[in-house]
Amino acid sequence: MAKNKLEVVQSQPETLPFIIHPRVFKALGTDLVTNDVVAIIELVKNAYDAYATAVEIRFIEDATGLVLEIEDNGSGMSRETIREAWCTVATPYRQQNAVAKSKGNPDRRTSGEKGLGRLSAARLGTKLEMVTQSAGEACWTLNVDWEQLASAGSLEQCVATIQRTDPSPLKTSGTLLRIAPLRTVWNEQTWDDLRDNLARLLPPFGEVGGFSIRITTPGEAGDEVNIEPPSFLRHPKYMIRGRVSNNGAVQYEYKYRAVNGDGHRTAKGSLSWGQVQGDCVLSHYPKRTFAR
Repeated sequence: MAKNKLEVVQSQPETLPFIIHPRVFKALGTDLVTNDVVAIIELVKNAYDAYATAVEIRFIEDATGLVLEIEDNGSGMSRETIREAWCTVATPYRQQNAVAKSKGNPDRRTSGEKGLGRLSAARLGTKLEMVTQSAGEACWTLNVDWEQLASAGSLEQCVATIQRTDPSPLKTSGTLLRIAPLRTVWNEQTWDDLRDNLARLLPPFGEVGGFSIRITTPGEAGDEVNIEPPSFLRHPKYMIRGRVSNNGAVQYEYKYRAVNGDGHRTAKGSLSWGQVQGDCVLSHYPKRTFAR
């Protein structure tokens, strides 16, 4: 008797592993990090997440060409953190450590979560030297050749070299990144673009959290520049300041100032949350000040 055409003979199922080619380092760095300015901003965010209070960005000319250095005074990394977090692709480390803490200082909500810092370094240049040290720990220097990683035959062949560095070039704790040779030709226009975008990282209404950025470029504009928030943010056209007490009483002040001319007006008042129309109910909030 002939077999039914609908009958299918199947073998036992077997497993096929997913394999990631080492070119992922280069491809993700190019596709996820849209340009070099964004790449540097991601690295500055990493410094902020490490509870740095100061970041220095330096473009330095040496015998090999232009070198980019980014140095912060944050918490730095131990050898264990480098191995388990930095060298582990797509680690949930930042999700598990979503708040940066520093003794005697307010907590910081971290800004990074996808590990773009490493990919940003790969986009900016072909090689990375990272010097990092946690307080009370040894100083470590890690070197990565991104081109060598991308040309490897398998992920198992992708390695970084690490060695203990003594004496440490860092003061107490922090991280120094040295990226060279750079993939992009930088000029006054791209440096201006970088300064403008870095300014947007800073709080517009004061030194919230104590975070500063300084950039040094070679050539005619080779002086050091302290990044400041855009001036129009420090002098907004409209502003509301308010204070909410524990029992829900609100005191507010409204200010308007014309961009051109002398027109201005001010209004002050108070209300309770019970007077606020809408579906949102807020209660038991501690006293706070806000500005918009």
